[in-house]
Amino acid sequence: MTESTPAVPPLAPPPRAERIAAWVGAVFLAGTYLAGVAFLQGSDAALQAATFLGLSAAGAGKLVIFAALHPGCDLSAWALATGASVAEIGLSAVLVTHLDLLRRVPRLGPRLDAVRARGAAFLARHRGVRKLAGIGVGLYTALPFSGTGPLGSSFFGLMAGLTRRATWLGIASGSLASSAVMAWGAEALRDRLETLLRHPALTVAGVALTLGLLSWIGREMFRGIPNGE
Repeated sequence: MTESTPAVPPLAPPPRAERIAAWVGAVFLAGTYLAGVAFLQGSDAALQAATFLGLSAAGAGKLVIFAALHPGCDLSAWALATGASVAEIGLSAVLVTHLDLLRRVPRLGPRLDAVRARGAAFLARHRGVRKLAGIGVGLYTALPFSGTGPLGSSFFGLMAGLTRRATWLGIASGSLASSAVMAWGAEALRDRLETLLRHPALTVAGVALTLGLLSWIGREMFRGIPNGE
């Protein structure tokens, strides 16, 4: 029953209207956000918001939220969190409606089709996993690391066999939840982080301790594993 769809390309192009709607929606979200900042805080704050919005879309993601801790920033952590979510939600809408263009790459296209076809077939056989896959995209997006933003999450969701809508909803929910948590954390830790900024030696010591712990954990994880594995 589910084997009757091979004639449909796994990454079939969406309707033209869907692509246009993605761009219009992304621009509308960004414009509304910047207009709101300008209305509430003035043009200087709106210029800062536009800068951080661009940085977030370019790859900085939700990490721009911590710029609120800098004395020269006119925006609160919550304002920056809103901007980060606007950037990720808008950009992901554009990406999920345009990643099918990768199919035009001669050697890459067929491989992407095969991967997505296997993912779609697996989800069709295990319908309960489909919900977990959507949640997984949200959790992946929520990670504040490079590569877990709109591009990585869109690619991950589509290759897992999810629909564009499910992928976008997962990214949007993960971005909103993670941005809220990071904004709350930035506000809650503001005093402590400002103390560290005034005492660089403490920051260096903390980084050294963190790297030391990570190094120790790495050695423990790989201890006893044969070199051939």
